[in-house]
Amino acid sequence: MDGTQEVRREAEESVRHLLEKVEREAEEAARKRAEDQIRVESDRIRVQAQKREERVREATEDEIKASVSKARREAEAAAEETAPSWLRGESKASTAGYRTF
Repeated sequence: MDGTQEVRREAEESVRHLLEKVEREAEEAARKRAEDQIRVESDRIRVQAQKREERVREATEDEIKASVSKARREAEAAAEETAPSWLRGESKASTAGYRTF
């Protein structure tokens, strides 16, 4: 009987060690998959954020250009309104035929 109990105890211990090993390997594999998924999702989010940032930068640059253009038009209109009458009719290219240095 003692031999049978010893064999049974060794078998149970062997099974327990095997289960612990399988659990450990399964946990490691699950952690690796989870970390890979997190890395992929993080990369996707980073790329989206970079694209969004670029769109915002482009939109801001367009707004700046539009503001500058509007300010230029308003300044030109104000200058035209306040210019002496003899200067108002001249075009911007009044020196087109002359070389200026």
